[in-house]
Amino acid sequence: MNHSDLSVFPFRRCVFLFAFVLITSCLLSSVAFAGGEPMLTETTPAVKEILPIVDDFFGKLEAKNATDSLKQLFDIFPIEERSQKNFRSDIQVLSEKLGYPTGHEFIGFRPIGKCERYFLVYLLTHHDKMPVAWEFTFYRPVAGGKWQVNYLRYNSDEIFEFFAYPKLRFEGAVKAAEGPSRSAAE
Repeated sequence: MNHSDLSVFPFRRCVFLFAFVLITSCLLSSVAFAGGEPMLTETTPAVKEILPIVDDFFGKLEAKNATDSLKQLFDIFPIEERSQKNFRSDIQVLSEKLGYPTGHEFIGFRPIGKCERYFLVYLLTHHDKMPVAWEFTFYRPVAGGKWQVNYLRYNSDEIFEFFAYPKLRFEGAVKAAEGPSRSAAE
């Protein structure tokens, strides 16, 4: 090997290392901002129309009137009967484990761009044993029409992460934190 070959090798290694660091930092910064749209707390006129719907839902749950609360929710949440039954059961189990909510707070919302007919709305309910984070996806099919719930989820374990990431990114982060599944490891 001559001296010119030796001087090029460290340069190539530095270029490769620099490219690797640059790409890694870009990927990490995109993961850090994986929440997409930031959560906002100053309500818009559209969100002000949504808040009484969730206030009424949680108000009835706080009064231990789950039947009326869920009936009203299902009027604007077009899911199959079997899914309604499963959700009723989930709410019953949640109430047995943590107690009925004793209060709730609006945490914020995420718009989808500048759309005024589709919002993710976040709330926190207070229970005797621990808080529960909630995400409602509200959609208005017709401008000026009624709001409907398109999706609903809740979590009591990873509250900060739940609020930081919309559904799919949150589920991906939880799976990544748990590591490979048992069946995948076998």
